[in-house]
Amino acid sequence: MDIHVKGYIVNDDEKWIYDWLGINCTCPKKITEDINKAKSIGENIVVKINSPGGSVYAASEIYTELKENGCTIKIVGLCASAASFIAMAGTSEMSPTAEMMIHRAGCRVEGNRNDMLHAAESLDDIDAAIANAYRLKTGRSEEEILNMMNHETYLNAQKCKDMGFVDSIMFDDGKVFNFADRKILMQVTNTFEGGLPSELIAAIKEKANKEKPNTETENYEDESKRDFFIAKAKLNLLNLGGK
Repeated sequence: MDIHVKGYIVNDDEKWIYDWLGINCTCPKKITEDINKAKSIGENIVVKINSPGGSVYAASEIYTELKENGCTIKIVGLCASAASFIAMAGTSEMSPTAEMMIHRAGCRVEGNRNDMLHAAESLDDIDAAIANAYRLKTGRSEEEILNMMNHETYLNAQKCKDMGFVDSIMFDDGKVFNFADRKILMQVTNTFEGGLPSELIAAIKEKANKEKPNTETENYEDESKRDFFIAKAKLNLLNLGGK
């Protein structure tokens, strides 16, 4: 059974926001549901990845679920940031046109000097945790992995195979794949932006809670009423910056 990791990797309680905005996303709950479905019908788990990454902790939960249950990974497009360590969860193959990117984790923080220093120390610990997934897959040292992360390293299919990040290249007939024009690739990857800002998510949730139907008097499962609520929430989103 195919399980898709596409779009931004988000927390469970944020997925609905991405859904009604029409933005592809993946959350741990959906992956767990798909795993359980595959197990219930006795099918092998095949994970197809095309994702720019997202939440480290959501990705960690997905990685752990896949690792525990056994899976085959197929990297079919971009496999960047948090998505890249999800790809370490099983035996893997990579499309010759796909690309992987690994880098250090990032965050937003406000406060004084101590808050900034504490955030930096926390990010070091997070980076070390992420590096574990790469280290276990490739057999390379933590020092080498962290150095690659520090330089935001892009890897084509051949480099991923040579370095142990994937086990094989899809459709490989023995030729060495090599992307000659890195400038074109960088223009493409530079168009990827981060997920929705946390401030926007919080504002949407606040608006949605105000507009949510009274489940005691209205049937939220009714499709027409649900569609009306979603349409109304989208219209209200236009007014988030107003008074």
